[in-house]
Amino acid sequence: MENISNYHLQDNNDREIKETKTEDDLDKSVKYFIEPVKSTVHFDDVICPPEIKKQLLECTIFPLKFPKLFPTPIKKTLVCGVNGVGKTYLIKSIASIAENISLFHIHPADFMTGQASDGGELVKRFFNFARETKPCIVFLDDLEFLTNEVVEESSRVYRIVTELLVQINGVAFDNNNGLSIVGACGAPWKLCSIVRRKFAKIVYLPLQDRDSRTLIIKNNMKDLRSNLKAEDFAKLGLLTERFSASDLTCFVREVSFDFINILRNATHFKKVTGPSPENKEIIDTDLWLPCESDDCDAVEMTFEDVPEGKFSTIEISMEVVLKIFKKYKPTISSEEVERIEEFVNRYANT
Repeated sequence: MENISNYHLQDNNDREIKETKTEDDLDKSVKYFIEPVKSTVHFDDVICPPEIKKQLLECTIFPLKFPKLFPTPIKKTLVCGVNGVGKTYLIKSIASIAENISLFHIHPADFMTGQASDGGELVKRFFNFARETKPCIVFLDDLEFLTNEVVEESSRVYRIVTELLVQINGVAFDNNNGLSIVGACGAPWKLCSIVRRKFAKIVYLPLQDRDSRTLIIKNNMKDLRSNLKAEDFAKLGLLTERFSASDLTCFVREVSFDFINILRNATHFKKVTGPSPENKEIIDTDLWLPCESDDCDAVEMTFEDVPEGKFSTIEISMEVVLKIFKKYKPTISSEEVERIEEFVNRYANT
């Protein structure tokens, strides 16, 4: 039996909220697009500086689990970091180490579902729902959506932001320390200033360092056959400076696609013996491996002729990995890093 309830407010493309007129309709609307989501990542498995994890726990889980030890907890935390660094991944994983604590994962744009006049009311109803299920963590993702320009130009967004501020303030003065708010922002300098000021603490999640990049690459390649040694992974960690966690994941995914491209282009295969693709503990004597046409065991065929589950995987070499790496560049510019660090240095509290 699971002790953790994770919730995500579904994007308005997934479901359409009908026009709401009565209070009961609004309550039903909020509950209609809140669905439980399973936590797939354990907090301990997230590659992140220990100090960052410690700060997040002190602002979220610890005050909720031990309220008497935290008479004046930090209830509103803003996590900043460039896009792709792993903010959402990290914050959602917090729930994996908490018992009987719910996690609500929402985006400001989710409240724009339905009638324009209902946006602010949906915010209010959502927070009422959250209070009914506390202790809980409300995770407000992609807060950079709430820019000064958007708030000023859209009356619809303005009403949502106004009610959001009211609710955030309410959390600060709630006598029952059962609700914590965590926001995530990839471009905090764009964030509406009045929203930014509501967060008592700013936590900066920096780009991964060399050791972290090395470990991310190694972990992502654990299910691939390769002859890479420890020094090879260390070299890749060094070469991928300024790569975000997302960049590294995409890079390794492209490495895995290299074998698929070989399969698609192959005109000849030969039978080999090796670990079963479905169970590495089992040796299969009836696998097919792409080969040259002049191989003595070559059989002219395409990958579509190979029975399902009978492909023999090719061992990936460092040479292949480096060839693919040449096509990749980090998606994050040094200017973006400098700008977010400037923001953190200006507004963050230790």
